[in-house]
Amino acid sequence: MVSRKPLDVGELVRQLGSSEPFRLLDVARGHLLAAGEADAVNLLLVDYAQEVLRPFGAYQGPSLGQEQVDQGQAGVAYRTQGASVSRFQLGWRTCVPVSLGGERFGVLDVQLSAEPGAELVINLETVATALAFSLAATGRATDEIELARRTRPLSLPAEIQWELLPRLALEAPEYVVAGTLEPAYDVGGDTFDHAAQPEALTVSITDAMGHGLQAALLAGLAVAALRNARRRPAGLLDQVHRANQALHEQFGGERFVTGQVLRVDVPSGTGAIVNAGHPPPVRVRDGRVEPVGLDADLPLGLDGATVYKVQQLTLEPGDRLVLLSDGVLDAAPEGGPAFGTARLEGLLRSSQELAPHEVARLLVREVIAHRAGDLADDVTVVCLDWRGQAS
Repeated sequence: MVSRKPLDVGELVRQLGSSEPFRLLDVARGHLLAAGEADAVNLLLVDYAQEVLRPFGAYQGPSLGQEQVDQGQAGVAYRTQGASVSRFQLGWRTCVPVSLGGERFGVLDVQLSAEPGAELVINLETVATALAFSLAATGRATDEIELARRTRPLSLPAEIQWELLPRLALEAPEYVVAGTLEPAYDVGGDTFDHAAQPEALTVSITDAMGHGLQAALLAGLAVAALRNARRRPAGLLDQVHRANQALHEQFGGERFVTGQVLRVDVPSGTGAIVNAGHPPPVRVRDGRVEPVGLDADLPLGLDGATVYKVQQLTLEPGDRLVLLSDGVLDAAPEGGPAFGTARLEGLLRSSQELAPHEVARLLVREVIAHRAGDLADDVTVVCLDWRGQAS
């Protein structure tokens, strides 16, 4: 029986903080092996399409290490965000999610000779959290993390779009928000954004005209203009006005971006939203699924003199709000029906118990399956769960 030493979390964090970003797994692996906590340690990172968990660094084990998100033990830990323990060949395997503030990086995959007790599982979860902090802090300091997440090269427009995105998820006591987009490796014009303030949450979704590189550049300007105004800081209407002005000045009304910008007052749950020609959100409340009735103003960039209006949106504890691009409803197989509102409402009704991150992922997968071919338009989903004011 391997002797165990106390797990020194402080020393682990110090070593991770002073390590090269491409050696994070080496540090965590060495720490667990030295403490007698494991026989083999691997880190699996989720790919851009959230379909596959891929090894980061040298893999320890008899297989290639890659695992489907919808299948296998590591996939269970990723989807449920809980530890999964099972027999593995002659020993035991424990998979714990590597996540931080709602953002899901992947899974810590640990092989052991004996069944882990509750204390050991907690130790592994602590190591996974330390890894998540390190991945979030140093991810942009190396390409190795991004390369591990890619099953194939990204197109240039997709590279631009992914650099524009915020964290894919954000969690607080009052809310959880998560988004995803497809086609992950070729996306061109869709984006989303979110930002937490002390007493507010801002969420936006945009869809740039066209496809490819021009759409990605157009989307980049829209997101940058909204962020720049928000960080001045400017109010909701001024953010939209400045983005509209920036797009119109650059393209003279020949190109445009549809979008919605939502600001939720965290203490009260009162929302204010501007709809710039975008499909309305869908709300799930007490088992009912229905579109949120909003007037549509002109898309951003069409007319520099457009006066946008703020529309009120009140959230109740337990509400789920889903923002989406038109690629969701319009996706259709050749000669077949569009995905449409009925399928959308059915999926949102059947997935009420799932977390926002999983709802967004599943909805995109369903749209792809319905299309039964390459997507004709980008598909973006942002899911916001409002829990209500924290006690």
